Amino acid sequence: MNSRLMSYIIYKSDVWCSAKTMCFEIVERDLLARVGRLKTKSGKVETPVLLPVVNPNVQPIPPKEMLEKFGCKALITNAYILKKHFGEEAAEKTFISF
Repeated sequence: MNSRLMSYIIYKSDVWCSAKTMCFEIVERDLLARVGRLKTKSGKVETPVLLPVVNPNVQPIPPKEMLEKFGCKALITNAYILKKHFGEEAAEKTFISF
């Protein structure tokens, strides 16, 4: 693994943490399968999980409705879409209050 990347990742048994921003913990194993818990500053998500990809400019289903109707616990977006539409401010902007 890249030594630069290793300086940002803390590894301890079945828990991986990345410089205060997120952690992934393996809760159970079965052969090659894993059940885990992803912790971010926004909350926790049990894995495996299906993460819908959203475009903050086009939202045919509002994020809160995704949570209520479909049980989505987290959403992801494409960094290219954010950078193209919002430029350098994309990293500081909150797009979806989820």
